[in-house]
Amino acid sequence: MSGLTFDTLELHFNDAKPPITVRHSDNASLSSENVVRYELAGASEGLSANLNWNDGTTKVFAGTVSSDKAIDLTVRFLLAVSRKATQV
Repeated sequence: MSGLTFDTLELHFNDAKPPITVRHSDNASLSSENVVRYELAGASEGLSANLNWNDGTTKVFAGTVSSDKAIDLTVRFLLAVSRKATQV
């Protein structure tokens, strides 16, 4: 995936709530670390992150959710969207 830039990454869950949307931002730091962690806490309005992947880099999106009742919440699927032309 090196060299690919995604415009958005959507995290869809198994409940009826809208997905969490992570939007690409060139202003977000592009880390030289092998593992880059993004905190999703309070990200119901969305989150900005540098969605460029370098060889050997792993991006981890993590957070917690609270609910008034017990639920099994799982990530149903991820949707990465790129609208830029890319040569591979």
